Amino acid sequence: MNRNTLLATVVTLLAVPALAGPGGQHREPDFDRLAMKLELEDAQVEQFTTIMKQQHERNQARREAHRQIMDENGRSPELREQMQEQRELARQETRDALSGVLTPDQLSRFDDMMSQRAKRGRSERGRRSHDRDRDSNEI
Repeated sequence: MNRNTLLATVVTLLAVPALAGPGGQHREPDFDRLAMKLELEDAQVEQFTTIMKQQHERNQARREAHRQIMDENGRSPELREQMQEQRELARQETRDALSGVLTPDQLSRFDDMMSQRAKRGRSERGRRSHDRDRDSNEI
């Protein structure tokens, strides 16, 4: 599959969140809890929740599209790099949307929380990978 076809496939699948299947091991986010931690005003909560739910749906569709593409094309370094770029773009889009809703202090706290969450995710993925490698060596 050439790069243009691959990109068109990803864009198409990202444009239709309804095609996304279950999020695998991803649990449903608790936006109310996050809103409380950010100390949002009542007027901010609905806008914040809407933005975050939309982003969550797009992320689910993106993950499903990535799984499908990797199943069809393998896990090349180029493909992984494209996917990482798409994740970064999605994060920036969310942050840009939230900057119109959150105060600078709230946005800074949101950034800190997301950074800590990303670090936890990387360490958990590392543990799962290590466990998977160890289990395959024991067989």
